[in-house]
Amino acid sequence: MYKKLLVAVVLLSLLTTLFPLGAASEAPLGARAAEIAREEVGSPFVRGGETPRGFDASGLVYYVFGQLGVEVPRTVAEQHLFGEGVRRSDLSPGDIVLFAHEEARFTGIFVGGTTVVWASRSLGRVRTANLNEAAISRMFRGARRITRSSETSIADAVIATAEQYLGVPYLFGAEGPTRFDCSGFTQWVFAAHGISLPRTSRSQALVGRAVSRNDLAKGDLLIFVDTWREGISHVGIYIGEGRFIHTVPRSGVSYASLEQSYWSTRLHSARRVLP
Repeated sequence: MYKKLLVAVVLLSLLTTLFPLGAASEAPLGARAAEIAREEVGSPFVRGGETPRGFDASGLVYYVFGQLGVEVPRTVAEQHLFGEGVRRSDLSPGDIVLFAHEEARFTGIFVGGTTVVWASRSLGRVRTANLNEAAISRMFRGARRITRSSETSIADAVIATAEQYLGVPYLFGAEGPTRFDCSGFTQWVFAAHGISLPRTSRSQALVGRAVSRNDLAKGDLLIFVDTWREGISHVGIYIGEGRFIHTVPRSGVSYASLEQSYWSTRLHSARRVLP
C-alpha cells in the first residue's frame, strides 16, 4: 500500500513539473496580449476592421484585448487615455504604444525587446517595427498599461471624442462631422456616447442638472450668454483645470479657458448630463 502511495506521489510530482497546473490562466495578461498580437502580423489593414479578416490600428488593440476578456475602448483617442501611463524605459509586453505622425494618431502593442506591432495603413498590413529606429522613435508619444481592472470614465471618453475634431472649421447651422456650430458640436460628441442632446444652446441649457462653477466636473456643458447675440448663445464642454473645448468662427474646434475674461464674464451656467 505504501509503495503504491509513494509511486502515486512521484507520478503526480512529475506531471506537475511537466504541466504546471493553471499555467495558462496565470500567464501575465500583457504577455498573452503580446503573443496574440504577434500571431496577427501579416493580417491585412482594413479601415474600421477589428477581426483577423482585417484591422485598423485601434481595431487590432481592441481585438487583442477582447480575446482576453478585457474591454478596451475602440477609438485611438480613447486608447490614448485608457489604462495607466508608463514611461518608454518601463515598457512591458502587452503595453499599448501611442504614436503620432503629422495630424494622424495611432496605437500599437509592445511585444518585447524593442518591437511593437501595429496595423499599418501605409503598408496595408499588420507589421512589426523597431522602436529604436529613428523614424519610429520620432513618432512615439507614450504608452499605457492595461490590467483587468483598467477603466476609463465616460467623461474622459467624451473629451477624447471631442478632441478628435480639433481644428474642424466652424459653420453656423452645421451638425458635423466636417463642420460644426457650437451646439451641433456638443450634440454630435455626446451622441457618440449614447447621450441625446437637443439641437440649440438654449435647449441644451435646460438638460441634465445645474451645477455651480465651484463644482464643475469634466464633461459638464458650459452655457454662455451675450456672445454673438443677447442671451444664451454659446455652449462648450468642460475638460478640467478651468479649460473647455468648443467651436467658434475664427478657430473652429479649439480649446479655451474660463480664466479668460471674455468667457469668465459670459459664463451663464453649467449642466451635468453625464451619469
